[in-house]
Amino acid sequence: MTTPRDDADDRRLTHLAQEPRDASVKQRLERESGQVDHPDRRDATVEEEVRTTDAGRRHILVINDSPPLLDLFRELLEDEGFQVTTDTFSVEVDQLLARIKTMRLDLVILDLIVGGERLGLQLLQMMKMDRATRDLPVIICTAAHTQAQEMESHLDQMGVAVVLKPFNIDHLLSEIQHVLDRIGRRQ
Repeated sequence: MTTPRDDADDRRLTHLAQEPRDASVKQRLERESGQVDHPDRRDATVEEEVRTTDAGRRHILVINDSPPLLDLFRELLEDEGFQVTTDTFSVEVDQLLARIKTMRLDLVILDLIVGGERLGLQLLQMMKMDRATRDLPVIICTAAHTQAQEMESHLDQMGVAVVLKPFNIDHLLSEIQHVLDRIGRRQ
């Protein structure tokens, strides 16, 4: 079930997808970080977008059901020197977990709610219960403020950072760096 807020987010992101490519990525991403379905990219899968890990580049997987937002994440994070793979929740959660296990990732940025379902939460729980992925750092990036606040202590216990949409780009980049620095000290 969509809410008036979801519909407004959809309209703003639809407008965003139509903006000229020369608009500042930072400005576009700061303005628009809600949810929208974009049929042109619905068939994109992790397998199609996986790239060989480049030496010295941190590999980030961004999972969100909004292709325009994924495009912005890719552009922003690649400009910051990261290798970026994206996925639109293109397969069932268990299949997505299997794909994650085959990738050499440094970080996952994950939406919490997808199409009104807590698919991001399901994936996070599966990742934390699996020996191969339980130590993989995760940042939840969500517009589901109430749900994120209700889960705050549980997410803290799991070591999962949260960035609420809409967000400031500098805050997102700072959180990414903080999480990556934290894992760098553990290794």
